[in-house]
Amino acid sequence: MAEDFKAVLHSEYRSIIDRRKRLGVKVSNDASGGKPDSNSKHTPPWLFGVALSGGGIRSASFCLGALQALDQYKLIPRIDYLSTVSGGGYIGSAMVADMTRQELAQAKKGKDKALDFPFASGENVLDVHDNKLVGHIRDNSRFLAPRGFRDITLSVGILMRGWMVNFLLLLTLLLPLATFVILTNPTTDHLRHSIVLDVANWIFGDDWGETGWAASMRSMVADPFVLSRSALVVFAVWLVAWGLRRSYSDSYATARKGEHLEQDSLWARDGRSLLLVTAGLFLIEVQPKIILWLIEVTSPRFGHRQTTLETLKALITAAAAVVTATAAFRGMLISWLQKALNSPKIGHQIRGYLARAAFLALGLALPLLIYGFFLLITVWGIKISPIRCLGFNVSWLFGRATGYAYGPAWLTANSHLLFTLLVLGMALFLTGRTFAVRYLADDLAPGRLSSFFAAMVHDYSGSVLIKVLLVLASSVVFAVAARMAKGVWHPDEFTVLLNYLAITAIVIIVAFNFTENANGLHRLYRDRLRWAFRLGGSEGQANIALKDIGVKAPYLLINGTLNVRRARQAADPPRKSFIIGAIRWLGARIAAATRLRAWWGGPDIILSGRRQPPARPAASLEANDPSKRGRNAEFFLFSKHFVGSESTGYAPSAAMAEEEGQLDLAAAAAISGAAISSSMGRISLGLLGPTLALLNLRLGFWLPNPSGVSLEKERARPARSATAEDPPRRSWEDILRLYLLAEATGQLRSDSSRVYITDGGHIDNIGLYQLLKRKCKLIIVVDAEADAGMNFGAFTDVQRFARIDLGVRISLDWRPVRDAALARDANRTKVIPPDSPLHLRHFAAGKILYENDPVEGILLYVKASVTGDEPDYVLDYERRYPLFPNEPTSDQFFSEEQMEAYRALGFHAMRVALREREQTARIQGDDSMQASLVTLLKMRLGNQGQQIS
Repeated sequence: MAEDFKAVLHSEYRSIIDRRKRLGVKVSNDASGGKPDSNSKHTPPWLFGVALSGGGIRSASFCLGALQALDQYKLIPRIDYLSTVSGGGYIGSAMVADMTRQELAQAKKGKDKALDFPFASGENVLDVHDNKLVGHIRDNSRFLAPRGFRDITLSVGILMRGWMVNFLLLLTLLLPLATFVILTNPTTDHLRHSIVLDVANWIFGDDWGETGWAASMRSMVADPFVLSRSALVVFAVWLVAWGLRRSYSDSYATARKGEHLEQDSLWARDGRSLLLVTAGLFLIEVQPKIILWLIEVTSPRFGHRQTTLETLKALITAAAAVVTATAAFRGMLISWLQKALNSPKIGHQIRGYLARAAFLALGLALPLLIYGFFLLITVWGIKISPIRCLGFNVSWLFGRATGYAYGPAWLTANSHLLFTLLVLGMALFLTGRTFAVRYLADDLAPGRLSSFFAAMVHDYSGSVLIKVLLVLASSVVFAVAARMAKGVWHPDEFTVLLNYLAITAIVIIVAFNFTENANGLHRLYRDRLRWAFRLGGSEGQANIALKDIGVKAPYLLINGTLNVRRARQAADPPRKSFIIGAIRWLGARIAAATRLRAWWGGPDIILSGRRQPPARPAASLEANDPSKRGRNAEFFLFSKHFVGSESTGYAPSAAMAEEEGQLDLAAAAAISGAAISSSMGRISLGLLGPTLALLNLRLGFWLPNPSGVSLEKERARPARSATAEDPPRRSWEDILRLYLLAEATGQLRSDSSRVYITDGGHIDNIGLYQLLKRKCKLIIVVDAEADAGMNFGAFTDVQRFARIDLGVRISLDWRPVRDAALARDANRTKVIPPDSPLHLRHFAAGKILYENDPVEGILLYVKASVTGDEPDYVLDYERRYPLFPNEPTSDQFFSEEQMEAYRALGFHAMRVALREREQTARIQGDDSMQASLVTLLKMRLGNQGQQIS
């Protein structure tokens, strides 16, 4: 069972106390700054945290300068917590990684002394020049493509690899659907009636229903929508019965004890199922009509095989007809737009609607193209029936082609060669995979297929086997009935079906071997960061595991975002039904009988320890479901001791690394900076999410759910009894590990066996929340996010989260910083006197009010902004690049000048925020209060005598 936050906090506090002792940092709990800290026993007094915001290489550069300024004040050893997000994580992890290497080097030599600050270059208090590590980072500021075109082409190649993998995964969905359509509709004649008619003809003969009541029955079953209409009738009757049942219950019931809630009642659940079945049957039955229309619109000429290009041209022609119809009303539409745009208010609304329409069109483009591809591969396998008159084929009179005029010859030829080759290829692939896994990799654990069957048996009590067998039996009946017209067997139609079945099988088998993270962009992104910021695993250096982070470095908190868009899987209420009970009993017996040796002679089909479904979280964790509040995201933590979140619990970092071997410091920093993703936490992408997923624009990472990662002490315990509570039933996308489908459709839950983690900025882009959660009394936030309007959006979001979740209030007035920055943007040529209080507008200071705590904390908020007193080369860069210091995060290819401008600005802003000013006595109002808070902050940090001129 995963740990709760109290255990996490206990481990962190012990580590911080030990670090202070080893570094000789003495923090008194006495009246430092007027009153003692109100910390409890075993809690370090005056906890000091520094938060580094997200923003890619822009934030990394700005935070680099800020950290160098903190070093000038000798505050780096005093930092207890270093909370980082995205770009701030680049530089924060680089600092901690270098400190860890120094500590390891000292341990080898038997020494134990203070560590050198990784980014320092001497005692010069005015500024610092590059040391070896900073020079390496500057050399790789274009870290995504440090070698230019060569790296860009490599990245495109990796991206295209993901496209091919996603295409195969997509085919695992499209091919079975296309095969089923072809199975039930081998010719265009079958597209005109229901498959029920073919089954009836096969059973009763082709001449049944010619007269009498049977004729009416034949007409009914021949209706292409007979199944969906029948389901609709059943649904309507069900609704009436449900209404009567509810009415009688309200009128005559004398006791309500034990009554189900309306949404949990059997009637409500079955009504929902009937609604979904009716809608699903309609979607299935409408496809033959669409395909028949497509064939008629693109009907090829007699004696001519329609090529794929010609079919696509015909589809474009059909779409052009819709565009032409819209163009007919263009005058009216333009008139409406012109009138609307004359009004500023309506004009803005129209522009907003147009932007949403463009966004919608972009999101729909790829799904519509995929649907068009599905229609195309389906049309390939449908034979065009000839036009007959008096038993003769007269299609040539109408210039219409017959047979498989759409499908390629290799697919539709009446030969079993393709089928044979596919079966042989499938056997060779399975044999090769077995040899590679069993003998080369020496992996004797059950494979994914075995785990799938075991999970299906466990989670669905074997009832799914009954359903699968029924579907297979029905498909065989449909296939035979549709190919036995007037008692004549059509082997060419059967051959095409076999080809489709073989292609579907081999695609599914190959696709089943793809894993969640192997073909995304995470690995490339991680390795670029690993090299550029020396996070371990490059230049001959060993990887740095989270658990191996040095104890002398600040306690690193790497922030990620747990994407949660669906509620937890609720347990099914007990249903007293003889039929359901019988099916489940029979399914359980069949499932028990199938617990044989794996097909390759491996272990029994049981779940190994690492593949078990996650254990049911504790009650406190079950109550925390981010999807209920509409956040769609939760704060996720990577640290030396623990990995996890409130809704998943926290697993030890060492245990998590055993489950996911790729998880180390570099991987955590890359996950924290996974800004591009098909699911982006609180940021809603709408229909664009599936497009990003299918185009492989995915930097996120699938991790084992911390709630399913057993603790060492849990592993040592005996197996639990049979009466213990079973893990909850999982959904199909979880059992089948349909990660791409889950990302594209938002099927992301906090109780899945694997959870999807992305950029920490998708919920908290400044890293402040985790410091507030740990009740740090002294906090410095370094904010370099792109905020051209100076709206402090990330800060206000954290204020809301902290107030709701933690009962923490923050009193900090950031508006003077905004006003000064906006005034600077309006007139950048205005010279401001050096002693003007406007130069204090790089920062704001405020108070932190913790719940039931009489001692207020101090928050110093340093913002990336320009006031006019920066170095000349910074102001020159600002003159030439007006977006500075809020250039877009999409720009990750910094030049030396660009990186230096942000680094120097960060160094300058932090110096201004912390230095003692001679003109403090002249500062009035809010500036005076902020100056007092900064002085009090420095006194509590124990550096009141340290100054920078």
